[in-house]
Amino acid sequence: MQLFVIDENVTDVYWNASNYLAVNAPDFDFGGEARTEASTDNKITVKSTAAWTIECFEADGSTPAAGGWLSVTPASGSANDQTTPATVSVVLTANAGAVREGKIKIQSGPFTHVVTVTQSTTP
Repeated sequence: MQLFVIDENVTDVYWNASNYLAVNAPDFDFGGEARTEASTDNKITVKSTAAWTIECFEADGSTPAAGGWLSVTPASGSANDQTTPATVSVVLTANAGAVREGKIKIQSGPFTHVVTVTQSTTP
């Protein structure tokens, strides 16, 4: 049996007998301003025993265009069992139009976690 150590600030943990995915990724509700890697209110923490990937989707399930309003960086990572978790930034362009909604899907081995991202408009 293997012991997994998970940080207390992690909100969602998926596991089986040999692997886990731990994420601190709440649904995001942003104002209309842009968010960059330097922003502080747009972070996702990922810790996993397997390599992981992240994909972004529009509310209708389509993939945002390259350079579109919603992306993440980095979009993948290697297993980081028992080490420092990875920090992922949710990157958004400024929104002067209608409210936008998208999904971020975090995948690691058999586990999937989905986050909803909503961005209102800039006043």
